[in-house]
Amino acid sequence: MSTHILSSCWSLTGMSPTQKLVLISLADQANDDGVCWPSIRRMSERTCLSDRAIRDAVAWLSASGILSVTHRYNSSNVYTITAANFVPVSADYAPPAPNSPPAPNAGTPCAKRRTPLRQVPPNHQGTVREPSINLPPTPQGGDEDEIPAGWKEDSRRFEAMSLDWEPDPNTLGAYLNGKAANGRPVTAADVQAWLPDWRQSANASGKTMTDAQWTLMLVKYVMACLTNDSPTPANRKTSEPQADPLAFTEENRPKHGPYALFKPGPKKTPLTDEDRDRIAQLRRQAFGDAA
Repeated sequence: MSTHILSSCWSLTGMSPTQKLVLISLADQANDDGVCWPSIRRMSERTCLSDRAIRDAVAWLSASGILSVTHRYNSSNVYTITAANFVPVSADYAPPAPNSPPAPNAGTPCAKRRTPLRQVPPNHQGTVREPSINLPPTPQGGDEDEIPAGWKEDSRRFEAMSLDWEPDPNTLGAYLNGKAANGRPVTAADVQAWLPDWRQSANASGKTMTDAQWTLMLVKYVMACLTNDSPTPANRKTSEPQADPLAFTEENRPKHGPYALFKPGPKKTPLTDEDRDRIAQLRRQAFGDAA
């Protein structure tokens, strides 16, 4: 859910309660780009409206410019919300019925002109899940970030993180504008210091995002690290030996769980000449002189 998209839709007027309810339901499921892909059945469950009412509301919102619909084969449609493009249309607007009878005073109908259907390629990947990545908690105010309208065309180009990825300078500068942590502004140098470490974690996650979304997650990650006073990767002590998790002693051995079964055994000491003579004596007593 994007707080910015949702708040921008709440302030809009000039639509019916049904149309407003469908718009708020879509905005509540949209990401920071204003993109979501719920099914008609899912929207019907959330709004308690019929499928026909939802389709009519979507058609009205699309005609008003606030909603663009991308139809997909054998999958739910992709909806993109752009509050700045909203232009109210007549509240009575409804898509024409496929077999509606002519008006009582209508003249002779003219020949119908058929528009060729646009072939939609099949979506072999199925429904795209909204990307996520396990990163440190977002600092206060992180949900207020907005992707400018100029980056909307990048909203459906999802790509995996590569180890040589670099953020776009213009996109990074827009996200860093006004950002601060620990009483000082977050700079591009801070981002570069944390970029290699974050890039490896993002690459290992296997997630796919747009370039603008990757940049936003990077800025949030750096802000969280600076807020928590975490040392940069360059300042970490890599020469310190890492403790073996199975090297438990009687003092630090867990009392519960699978590691509780691993108890340290007695320390082994090398045999002395006296020990070897004692062993030979015991063997002779047990097996006779021939042993």
